[in-house]
Amino acid sequence: MGRGKLRIYLGAAPGVGKTYAMLSEAHRRVERGTDAVIAFVEHHNRPRTEVMLHGLELLPRHELEYRGSTFTEMDVDAVLERAPAVALVDELAHANVPGSRNAKRWQDVEELLKAGIDVISTVNIQHLESLGDVVAYGPWEGAHALAASGLGWGAFRHGRVQALVCTGFLGRRYEDLIVTPLRDERLWRLTLVCLIAHTADVGARGHRAILSCASQDRPGRLLAWNAGLRLEREFVEYGVGLPSGMRQNPA
Repeated sequence: MGRGKLRIYLGAAPGVGKTYAMLSEAHRRVERGTDAVIAFVEHHNRPRTEVMLHGLELLPRHELEYRGSTFTEMDVDAVLERAPAVALVDELAHANVPGSRNAKRWQDVEELLKAGIDVISTVNIQHLESLGDVVAYGPWEGAHALAASGLGWGAFRHGRVQALVCTGFLGRRYEDLIVTPLRDERLWRLTLVCLIAHTADVGARGHRAILSCASQDRPGRLLAWNAGLRLEREFVEYGVGLPSGMRQNPA
């Protein structure tokens, strides 16, 4: 049995639709005859997300007592026993309750992958530094693709994100790219490699890659130029209204 594949829905912040998108994909797979189950999903009392749980097989959770309260975590044994083709596991960066089988949820996912189960999960960008060990392995070999979806490229060192380029918005004909801030000039070449690779992926999907840079962002503009992107138009940001310390006289 081969190793399972990991697919990650990457979001810029909580509430942007990662879980909803993951559940939508699960419904599409089930309709095509794929054996997909929910191993662990949090709907966070969002009605549209909760509705998406209907029609999908939901596996039982494992209950744990901690400091007088009851918590639930993914039941790894239940998933392994059920042995689906695809398991949905929300919040990959989650830290499990003390006393759980593993300290981190990505370690639970690792067991599923080793058992040949494909996993679809979600991650917020701000949590990536805790996931270097799990997203740096796999079919990419070396400093490579961030997620199996092909919507991001990352470079890692000792479990830390060194460079990251991903699609922040996916349109019908174009993709808006997000590049991690260049906090260290020594990471510039790594970031450039990731940007070039991701731009090539965007082109392979038949889309145009768009990277917005502020006029004063010289490193960002230089990065875009070296990746083969060219300036098409400039935008001016401005605000309308009164300074915060001023009030209009009542009419």
